Amino acid sequence: GLQQPLPHLRRQRGGQHQNGKRIAIELVGESTLKDSKASQGKGALMVNGHSEFEGDGTLNLYGYAKHAYWADEYVQLKKNFTGIINILYAKKDGLNMKQYFLQNGGHFNISGTLDDGIQVAADNKESGYAAISGGSLTINVTAAGAKGLKCQGDITIDNSNSVPIVTITNSGKGKWDSKGLKVKGATCISSDANVTIAAGEISLTATGSGGKGLKCDSTLTITGGDLSVTTTGTTYVNIGGNQEYDGNYHGQLDSLDAAYTTSPKGINVGIKSTESSTGLPVGDIQISGGNVHVKCSGQQD
Repeated sequence: GLQQPLPHLRRQRGGQHQNGKRIAIELVGESTLKDSKASQGKGALMVNGHSEFEGDGTLNLYGYAKHAYWADEYVQLKKNFTGIINILYAKKDGLNMKQYFLQNGGHFNISGTLDDGIQVAADNKESGYAAISGGSLTINVTAAGAKGLKCQGDITIDNSNSVPIVTITNSGKGKWDSKGLKVKGATCISSDANVTIAAGEISLTATGSGGKGLKCDSTLTITGGDLSVTTTGTTYVNIGGNQEYDGNYHGQLDSLDAAYTTSPKGINVGIKSTESSTGLPVGDIQISGGNVHVKCSGQQD
């Protein structure tokens, strides 16, 4: 069962559960939540507030209408949480949320999503981040242009609770972004701000064309831990959403507009800025400890 010492989940049509504000969730035994394809909700599990997980049970989530798990505020897997959360299917993101994601313990497994594994959006300038300081996080995404862990804010991995194990695999190819009018690549870890790794065992594998292991728009700081990144894809080409080449473009890549291509990269730091006199991406990599292994094979532009 699913035990809650604070506000009870309200049963909604189609197997959906939701509540308001703070909820403490203690997992006992094994529970499964599913919604229907006809559901109007945002997730099989919806929390209009923030949720804190405890206990040693297992929760399985299937989101047939939209996301598997949607939260309007932060999600925390507490230090004393030793249970398992399995997201086994989502029509969109596995976990879609605002504010921040905290994992201090437990085991969080995500697969079967048709978009991102975890997406954390900012609702103010200080949110949108993820902090992983214990437990294990395993994500496997396959959708074109999808991200394993995507944050608008910072991503931090340390051992303030225990040594975390983060394993993300992404077999998705690139995708034409009709809003941004450019190609976007699938990525294991993606931050619009900074990524800091101080501890842990982090394994990132991207196998799709144009796939990337780790991407951040500002500064990557590594002071400890073991980071292993592997990419095996080739360059992805999509000419304005009209002609797609999934690693099989045989023309001159240099002759194409940069918006039409994305190449596989183990680690990609910085964004292109008009403030840069060199025209190169503006960003920084600082490594003062830990072990970093990057292996890239396949065609790159």
